[in-house]
Amino acid sequence: MYFRCFENLSLFFSIFLITSSVFYSCPAKAQARAIKLKCEHLSAPLGMDEASPRLSWKIDDPRKGAAQSAYIVFVSKDATDLTDGPGVVWNSGKVNSSASLITYGGRTLEPFTRYYWKVRIWNKNGVGMKDSKPAYFETGMIDPGNWEGSWIDDGGSIDK
Repeated sequence: MYFRCFENLSLFFSIFLITSSVFYSCPAKAQARAIKLKCEHLSAPLGMDEASPRLSWKIDDPRKGAAQSAYIVFVSKDATDLTDGPGVVWNSGKVNSSASLITYGGRTLEPFTRYYWKVRIWNKNGVGMKDSKPAYFETGMIDPGNWEGSWIDDGGSIDK
C-alpha cells in the first residue's frame, strides 16, 4: 500500500514535468520594438531648452543578427493620438536607415510644453515591428525672450 501511493505520486510528477517542459521550451514569440526612448540622452527630461533635441532608442529583439532597417518617429502634444491627430507636430515619414539617434526635424517646439513621442521600426527583412511605448519630454523656456515676470523688490533704491 505504501509503495502504491508513491507510484501514483511519481506518475503525477512525471506528467507535470513533461507538460511544463514542453510549454517552457516553446515561449510565445515576442515581437521586437524600440525601447529605452530618450531625448538628449535623458529619459523623460523636463525643461529642455534645445530647439531641435536629439531622440534615441534601442532595439529590443533577442534574435541573433537582429537589426533595424527603417524607422518612423511621431511627436505630438496629444498622448492619446500620436500618429495623425491635430496635436501631431512631426511625423518623420519612413526613413530607410539603421540610425537610432536622430535630430528632431518638425515644427518649432513651443516653450513650456509637454511632447509625447514614439518610434516604429522595421527589421532587417523589411517587416514592420510593433510601435514603441510612448515617451515624453517637456520644453523649458527655449529662448530668454519667453521669460515673463519682473524682479521682486521693495521699491526702494540700494543707493540710500
